[in-house]
Amino acid sequence: MNSFEVVLTSAARDDIRQLERSVRERLIDKLHWMGQNAALLVHQPLKGDEWDGAYKYRLGGYRIIYRLDVGKRQLIVLKVDIGARCIKGSIGSHRPQQAESIVLI
Repeated sequence: MNSFEVVLTSAARDDIRQLERSVRERLIDKLHWMGQNAALLVHQPLKGDEWDGAYKYRLGGYRIIYRLDVGKRQLIVLKVDIGARCIKGSIGSHRPQQAESIVLI
């Protein structure tokens, strides 16, 4: 099976909770899809040392910032925000160690 488990950091979970319901539902659907198709996606790397190893995925005006742990078959969502604003901060508070596995319903 090619699917990856989708894991959210506490920061990403907080970001998602703040979205309007319709956007949140669309985002959760997309995260399911990304987990199921992670091995097939073309991952767009972020630039800058603080984002080394992180990727971005555009969903309308939002950006999903994530890392892949291929060994564990996990897609770790670090942050979700509007456009370029999403990547202006440091990744320091979005480390995978803070990730919690969730079931996306």
